[in-house]
Amino acid sequence: MNSLARVVVVLLLVGLIGVEPLSAQSQSQGGPYASLGVGYGNAVVTCDQCGDSNREGSFTGYFELGLHVSDAVLVAIMGNGWLKSVDGQQVNIGLIGLSARFYPVHGTGFFIKGGLGSVYIDAVLNGVDKSTGFSFGWLLAGGYDFPLADTAALTFILGVFGGSPNDIDSQTGVNTNVVSATVGFSVF
Repeated sequence: MNSLARVVVVLLLVGLIGVEPLSAQSQSQGGPYASLGVGYGNAVVTCDQCGDSNREGSFTGYFELGLHVSDAVLVAIMGNGWLKSVDGQQVNIGLIGLSARFYPVHGTGFFIKGGLGSVYIDAVLNGVDKSTGFSFGWLLAGGYDFPLADTAALTFILGVFGGSPNDIDSQTGVNTNVVSATVGFSVF
């Protein structure tokens, strides 16, 4: 079993146990919600001409602006990003799109999150050469809201997002994914 599968299994087990966070508050306040967070992400970009590619760690972050669809479902416009800059070389990987949070156990803060949108890779090498690519992107995550007040929570999310921009300049078969752990603040 690979590491991503282990993380998903652990998140599912934690959510199904039904442990109540700080109080048995539900996030189903109705109306809009917003969430913003930062953390650490581990990314890889591969391509047909690249040979072996190593994962690199760096800063990652996310935002969500959305609405409650029901007691268990929130939908949002979302963005996820990963940034790395070393010695004049900079790589940015991001995902902009729509996401949904599903809270499978009422009264807990555990949720599963999925999303679809556009993934992009933006690379500046040697401070001059710039390459950019866009394509269909995806997101899969699990998280937990720890209530701070009736309408606010500290939000922990473990997830992965990626896509296949295919051709960027002379590089073909480009693929990317970012595994991240973030801590955020959510207002319901």
